[in-house]
Amino acid sequence: MPKILLTGATGYIGGSILTALLRDAHKETSYAVLIRNPHAADKFRAHGIATHVFSGLDDLQVIEEVASGCDAAINTASASHPESAKALIRGLAKRKQATGTPTFIIHTSGTSILGDHAEGKYAGDRVYSDVTDDIYDFERQHPEEYSQRVTDLAVVDTAGELGVKSYIVIPPTIYGKGTGFFATISQQIPHLTRLAIREGQTIGINEGASIWNHIHAEDMADFYSFLLARILQDDKQVTSGRSGYYFIQDGEHTWGDVSAGIATSLKKQGILATDAIRQESADWVGERLGFGSPQLIRLGFSSNARARDDRARALGWKPKKPANDFARHFDDEVATVVAEFQ
Repeated sequence: MPKILLTGATGYIGGSILTALLRDAHKETSYAVLIRNPHAADKFRAHGIATHVFSGLDDLQVIEEVASGCDAAINTASASHPESAKALIRGLAKRKQATGTPTFIIHTSGTSILGDHAEGKYAGDRVYSDVTDDIYDFERQHPEEYSQRVTDLAVVDTAGELGVKSYIVIPPTIYGKGTGFFATISQQIPHLTRLAIREGQTIGINEGASIWNHIHAEDMADFYSFLLARILQDDKQVTSGRSGYYFIQDGEHTWGDVSAGIATSLKKQGILATDAIRQESADWVGERLGFGSPQLIRLGFSSNARARDDRARALGWKPKKPANDFARHFDDEVATVVAEFQ
């Protein structure tokens, strides 16, 4: 019976993935989680999930030890912590050596790895494919150091060296209500919504012209379950390592679309008096959001990061949400954030 370790299970991404995995009841598969909050343990154990408590991502010895008792790991705890990812892989390598059974890791990255420094000033026309573009080589040769790219490369390289298969899933903006036991709200749109409420007006980064993809939380989680099933079936079409990068998406938006969606919803809900958008610089927004690194706001909130999920589509996966779902989701997501202030 394969045992799958999931990190980040109390989070928005990891929690939604776990719900999808439990729903799909992969044949003869059991699950384990690594969590920091011991008070959350009972919730997981009630669902038959082996629960391990650790002190955090720097608790490398525990991470490696727990992983050594598992056949695979799905890493959603951080896209920017290479040492914990490598600890997972070292543990999986020990498991393979002890049992003779292949092991693998599914690591979660994000499309900010593709981001330019447009800062909302223009729409980029470069669209990356995970089939016709060599994303591993793109990351390896990129002149700008960025923690998510560093982590991706660490996963692929360490796994290759230790004989563990690696798969990197690269979601774009994730929107919609999560389905996990705990966190059910995403990052980008809620951050910008909170800023609008605090400022009394919706803030856009410059013209908001730059373009990203998006995917609903449920479609994102469904892909992980889909990918896991294909890997467990030993499907030779599912490529790994340097060819194991998987974009997932179900449409595109500009950052101006995001600002407009937030502004319209906040005015409709009586939180703001105007749906006008005030333009500010990326650095100004980053400071107000409390981001320590200007790079994060530039790459993750105002860049062009466009991708085609050719590899996933070739395997037969496709999102289920309709094309207009992103545009019409703002009222619910904004209302969730508004409730935080009440």
